[in-house]
Order: sequence, then C-alpha cells, then structure tokens
Amino acid sequence: MAGLGLRKGEMLGLRVGDFLDDRVRLRRQVIRVKGAVLGPLKHRRKGVWRDIPLATHLSDAVGEHVARYGTGPDGALFQTMTGTLVATSNYSYAFRKVVNTLGYKWSPHDLRRWFASTALSNGLPLLDVSRWLGYKSITETADTYGHLTPDATGRAVMVMDAALI
Repeated sequence: MAGLGLRKGEMLGLRVGDFLDDRVRLRRQVIRVKGAVLGPLKHRRKGVWRDIPLATHLSDAVGEHVARYGTGPDGALFQTMTGTLVATSNYSYAFRKVVNTLGYKWSPHDLRRWFASTALSNGLPLLDVSRWLGYKSITETADTYGHLTPDATGRAVMVMDAALI
C-alpha cells in the first residue's frame, strides 16, 4: 500500500469494498484494545470516512493480490494465519523484517511521509494533502511538510499581471 499515505491501523482495516475506481475509502482502522479490534478512524466518529487518491498501478496490484490469495472475513486484505486481525505492532515487525532483507531501512510511517512529500513537492494543494492524511488540522500538515510546497511567487506575478491588464 505504499503511496497511499495510510496509517498502519488504517491499512490493516482495509476491505476489498473500500477500493473504488480512483480512490480508497477509509472507513475503519485496527486499534489495540486487549488485542486487535476495529475502531473508527483517528479524529473521526464511527461511520465517518475519508477518501484517498489511488494510483492506477496500486489498484491493479490489489486486484492481482486478491485474485491470487483471496481475502479474509468480510473481504479483509490483511489477516493472521488464524484469520484474525493483524495487530499494528506485528505488522511493523514483519514490514521491517522484509524491507531489511531487501536492504532498505524503511518504516511503515516512511511510506506515509513519502506520500505527503511527493504530493506536496509536485504542487498538489496543502489542504487536500492534509485531508488525505487525515490530520485534524491543516496546521500540522503545514508545519511538517510546508517547506516542500513549490514557490508560488512566479505564478502569483502572472496572475496579478493578467488581472491588472
């Protein structure tokens, strides 16, 4: 799920039905309460969701994965060998083990940072990126990633020149 900007728990709560044409609709996340259980998204009430853009190749990869391996209960993409929810700590351990074997030092959160950094440095609006990341406030996004937004001075000059003609 690299490239979606998801938190670990959000990714582990994904179901096949959450994948729409060009987006993923996040409806739930795995939380730790005496084991792994499903709960509402961070900063949201139960039943409130958010959408995140879905790159075409990721949509295709999920489809291929489901065709090859199937899903767990209720269309779950991630489950343990016994068919239960995967805890975020177990996921983090397995993720790091795989990427270390491949020679990288990434954490699951690094993929979230990559999503935000790539989106903002390529000119996508700060407000949209903040919503996709699920931040409570745009201030958090601006404080963390604001330095990556392209300089708008040249565009502002063109806009003002055109408006004053």
